[in-house]
Amino acid sequence: MNVSRFNVETESLDGNVEAVSITGELDQATASELRGPLHEAIDGGKRAVMIDMSACGFIDSTGLGVIVETWKLLKEQNGERAALTICCPEPEVKRLLEVTGLDEEIAVFETRDEALAALPS
Repeated sequence: MNVSRFNVETESLDGNVEAVSITGELDQATASELRGPLHEAIDGGKRAVMIDMSACGFIDSTGLGVIVETWKLLKEQNGERAALTICCPEPEVKRLLEVTGLDEEIAVFETRDEALAALPS
């Protein structure tokens, strides 16, 4: 996958749901660019977040840390009402989510529609 410059796009859906799409490599150099919008969504009252990694070709431990941190923050602020899903069709990135066991805590889906459908509205 030829990955371009890192970019984060957010979209508010159905009041309590935030869709966050990333393009590029999620690593130590770019993780803070994802952390900000995720924290803003949660601080703004979003209870459900979908991270779309369809255009993400690489993730390192720092990127994984941002996802775990987001999940913990969602749970702290919203308890059992909190929900986080990931859309990740990229095999190499998906494999890392599986190897680390993150996919056992956070549902990972092949498509954006599946990941959004799994969230409470």
